[in-house]
Amino acid sequence: MPVVNGEKPHLLVTVSYESLTQQLGAEAAQLRWVGPISGADARLLACDCAIIPAVLNSAGEVLDIGRKTRIWPIAIRRAIELRDRTCQYADCDTPAQHCDIHHKRPWADGGPTSYQGGVLACRNHHTQAHKYGATFRPDGRFTVNRN
Repeated sequence: MPVVNGEKPHLLVTVSYESLTQQLGAEAAQLRWVGPISGADARLLACDCAIIPAVLNSAGEVLDIGRKTRIWPIAIRRAIELRDRTCQYADCDTPAQHCDIHHKRPWADGGPTSYQGGVLACRNHHTQAHKYGATFRPDGRFTVNRN
C-alpha cells in the first residue's frame, strides 16, 4: 500500500457502536466520499488498520480522540471549560479563557486527549506541572510536586 508522510492512507468511517457490534436494527455505517456501508463492511475495513476512536457528544462534537494527537480539539476544550470554569490548581481562580488544557497523564506517557484526560491550568501552573509534576486530588484539582 502507498505511504504518505509515513502513514498508510486514511479512510473516515462513521459507525455506531450498535452497528459495529452487529446489533439488529442498527443504522448503516458511513464511509466518507462513498456513503452508507454495512456494519460488516465497516468491520472488514477495521480488521487491519489503526483505529482512531472518536467519542461524540449529542451535538456530534468530538469529546475523545484517543492517542492519535495531543492537540485538543475545540469541542473537547469547550466541554472542559464548562466543567472546570477556572484553573484547577488548588486555590487558583484564573478563568477558563486564560487557561491551557493540561493532560492529567502526560500524552508522551500514554495519556489520552479526552474530556476525562484533560484539566484546565493557567499558563503558570501548566508550566509548573510539566516542570515538577502534578498530583491530582479526588475533587479534580491538582497541586504541583515541588520537591
